[in-house]
Amino acid sequence: MSARAVILGLAMGLLVAVGTYFNDAIIRQTYFIGNFMPVSVFGVLIIGVMFLGPLGKADSRWRLRSGEWMVALAIGLAACAWPGANFYRSAVTMLTIPSTLEKSRASWRSAGVMSYVPGGSARLAPGQLRGVTLAADSNSNRDGQLDERVEDHVDQNSPVPLADVLARDDASAVEQALWSAMLPQEQQQLQRLAKQSRISSSQLGQVVQAINRAIDNPRWVLTLNDQHAFVGITADWLQTHASLLKQINTMRTAADTMGDTVGDTMASPVGDETSEEIHRLHLAHLQTEADAALARAARWALVDALPMYIAPPPEGDGVLAVDGRADPWVVDPLLSSREEGQWWSMSQLPWPALRSTLWQWGPLVLMFGLASVCMAIIVHPQWFSRELLPYPLARFAADLSQTEPHHRMPTVGLQKSFWIAFALVLALHVINGLHVWFNQLPQISLDFNLTALRELFPMMSVANHSTFIFNVTLYLTAIAFAFFLTPKVSFSVGFATLAWVMLGAACAARGVMLYNSQVGAVQGNLLRFGAYVAVALTILYTGRRYYWGVTLGAMTPSLGRNRPQADIVREVPRSAVWAVRVLIVLYFGLVYWLASTGLAWYWSAIAVLMLLLMWVVMSRIVAETGLFFIESNWLPLGTLVALVGFEAIGPTGFVVLSLMSRLMASGTREALMPFLSTGLAAADRSAGVKSGRMGSWMGMMVVASLVVAGLTTVWWQYNTGVNHVDYWAKQWIPVLTFDGMTREMKNVQAVGNLEQVVWATPLERLQMFSPKSGAWGWVLLGMALAAVAGWGRLRFTWWPIHPVLFLVWGTQSMGRFGWSFLIGWAIKLAVVKLAGNRGYEAVKPVMIGVIAAELMGAFLWMVVGAVYYMITGITPETYMVYPK
Repeated sequence: MSARAVILGLAMGLLVAVGTYFNDAIIRQTYFIGNFMPVSVFGVLIIGVMFLGPLGKADSRWRLRSGEWMVALAIGLAACAWPGANFYRSAVTMLTIPSTLEKSRASWRSAGVMSYVPGGSARLAPGQLRGVTLAADSNSNRDGQLDERVEDHVDQNSPVPLADVLARDDASAVEQALWSAMLPQEQQQLQRLAKQSRISSSQLGQVVQAINRAIDNPRWVLTLNDQHAFVGITADWLQTHASLLKQINTMRTAADTMGDTVGDTMASPVGDETSEEIHRLHLAHLQTEADAALARAARWALVDALPMYIAPPPEGDGVLAVDGRADPWVVDPLLSSREEGQWWSMSQLPWPALRSTLWQWGPLVLMFGLASVCMAIIVHPQWFSRELLPYPLARFAADLSQTEPHHRMPTVGLQKSFWIAFALVLALHVINGLHVWFNQLPQISLDFNLTALRELFPMMSVANHSTFIFNVTLYLTAIAFAFFLTPKVSFSVGFATLAWVMLGAACAARGVMLYNSQVGAVQGNLLRFGAYVAVALTILYTGRRYYWGVTLGAMTPSLGRNRPQADIVREVPRSAVWAVRVLIVLYFGLVYWLASTGLAWYWSAIAVLMLLLMWVVMSRIVAETGLFFIESNWLPLGTLVALVGFEAIGPTGFVVLSLMSRLMASGTREALMPFLSTGLAAADRSAGVKSGRMGSWMGMMVVASLVVAGLTTVWWQYNTGVNHVDYWAKQWIPVLTFDGMTREMKNVQAVGNLEQVVWATPLERLQMFSPKSGAWGWVLLGMALAAVAGWGRLRFTWWPIHPVLFLVWGTQSMGRFGWSFLIGWAIKLAVVKLAGNRGYEAVKPVMIGVIAAELMGAFLWMVVGAVYYMITGITPETYMVYPK
């Protein structure tokens, strides 16, 4: 591992971190990363080895060797998880925009979803109030204990509705303030409800609205504090919330000071428009924070006065930006763009307002990233050296950069067939790109419309994903890569969408619709999750001796030489042993961090394990099959909700689990661990660099790219606004958490369990299991299908199906690429059948040229778009080589 290889790799990684958002959202070209063969990294590799390298002398000591290129490639790949679809594409919008969307979504407001966010709205939600009706003895009198201020007035075993507590003569100051805040008709209605045994959801909503009026107008809290008018709770309340009141006074003082500053600036004849705008937004931010803190104080005053009737708000903060408030300083600039002369500098961005959110999610994301590095180091010796997995992506990079002695051009570049294929495919993308810019020019279409065939297959036409069967787009890279795969793998991948549609048609014929979703708790997601579990167990079983040795080495560092297990431990690299130890620490750190946010510790442990399982299996798919574009299409959120029920997770746990799932796995086409596995294999194969040494540099790149890509993305978004044409990131991802939560809460409320779910303790939730109908059956079916496919593959040479079929079917990626993989499979079969191994070797440079040309075609239009934007400031036309 040379220093210049490391420097080149760091430069490639920083290019990815800095350039991804500009390319994807500003000039809107083929994604800079997009899949596990990123155009940015592989494009630099192709330019370096095919065009720049041959310019020097063959024996020059400055010429980079193939191994050095692979080391640089590995470090560059380590930067590819954060900047794009897997994280920063949607992270900012997911954590900021829900606060503005709440204004236009009546369903969110009626369910009070923001009141269940840790540190969120101080307003009361329907499930957070109980004891309104005559049945209050089962709620307010829980465990036989009553409020000390009430027990002097009523018998301890009798029901005490809320109206009786608020209207009594010796009510506390807080209770009197709440009663006074209600309108006369609301007081009368509350007293009528106190005589009823049941309450409708609309009546409960009216009571909640009346109580929220006291929270929305919380000036009475300061009055009570000034007069020390609390009865029975003065000391506790002041001790608990003294810091909150101090914060209010500090913010109001700062707001007054800022207001004077803004006034002086605006009165000045020469003013900095950018500074004026930031001052105004900062002032509005301080006023919003002060109002929110005062409202939260009012909510806590009510909780302290009426602990059996009003639930406390969820603890913590930072889960959403500025705790889910529509803060002008944080939210408004994201929805509009600045003129170029008024762009904010990095120091002018609202970092103080985002501090709690950065602290909430930053360490969690970093720990997940380092855990991926540890897992890649652990499995690499088993997969690469023992099981001899092919790692097709790493092999493609090695074949592309391999140079014979005394030759300037890589070996594959000495073949005329390579350059013929390269020139033809590159010309195709040049022509099609010019057609996008100039519509009058011709186009070579790769799209084929087969919708006329729908009449022949009516049941398949109604099945999910049938559109990919009848509307075909050919991707030449997929055809070429299928040529390098084993026939069973390429056939299974190509047949996956057909198998999915056939299964959907069979279910539809029997009146059962087979649904599929990227994030929901539906049949397709559960089938794939089951298959992932089966493959993960197969991975453990296949490498059981190695993994047992790694575990022993990590747990028993002083294992004696005379003990039987010592031989097993000696076979394990020390880097893998230390990776296991670090992984264990990171795992418990992740569980603790999530649990402290509001998700029960046992669900935190399971959710973290599910994400780690997902990434290991995806890495196995890439290492064994070379699929460069795959998605898992299941999340811990949807899977857990289906298998245990919303009631067992709870509203606050649902919010935390949903945001964590979507932050870490919303775009698994760019998940971190597959990049790392490919990089380790490339460096080991061509340079002989072992996983421990290589992993340390990749880990540094993981951390650096997280920070650099974050700074770059946030700066672009606050100056140009979020990408308004990116419907997925701006409008879809931000609403999923709270749309799903609203549906689940309404279902629970319909059966009368909302109050019980909200007030339950973590231990009580363990008794609330309510799996969705058939959920476990679909998971077991997915496990069985993958297990049978794996067993047949190991036992019978003629077995045609690889388990990967059940890992990728029903996903959009395989829907788009299915026909291309089938064509590649057919080409390989024909070549091997007609010309044998010699024919395969003869066609191999052609396929490498096709892949390299498509990468270069995408890279070329990226450069053209960037230059055009820098010269004109206008967004160029979009030409996509690979799908969005």
